[in-house]
Amino acid sequence: MYHLRRTICLLVLIAPGLLAGCGRATSPASNAETEVAETEQSVRTQETSSVIPVPQERQVVVVVDAPDGPIIQVVEDVEPGSTLESVLRKATELEMVITGASETAFVHQIAGVETGFREGWTYEVNGEFAKVGIGQYELQPPTVVRWTYGTMKESE
Repeated sequence: MYHLRRTICLLVLIAPGLLAGCGRATSPASNAETEVAETEQSVRTQETSSVIPVPQERQVVVVVDAPDGPIIQVVEDVEPGSTLESVLRKATELEMVITGASETAFVHQIAGVETGFREGWTYEVNGEFAKVGIGQYELQPPTVVRWTYGTMKESE
């Protein structure tokens, strides 16, 4: 039963990326985002009072809304075009379990919280919900990636 549930979860979370096509997704930075990043020293999360550092050149800030409070890690020296998967594999403080690789890469667990049958981990890049998997999403630092746990409907 466990393997069936896991397979269904994988299909539900991977299907949107497959349906979106094989093209590469990028995270274009708008002028407004650049101006905000240059003028502000920190960004406050909406749900908590935690301060998220504004990413600098070649940095990706990864934020996990974990049950015990936010976990934040800054990943340095990220080349433009690096996949989110490659960045997450460098983010050792986040305690992530990633299965598969490339197009099949999947975040199975973060901070001890596993993807379930109806709920799972989803992510936003610079405030926009991602529609492809972590092995396909190409980052353009400076970037903020935020992970939340919930149903797919809650993530829309």
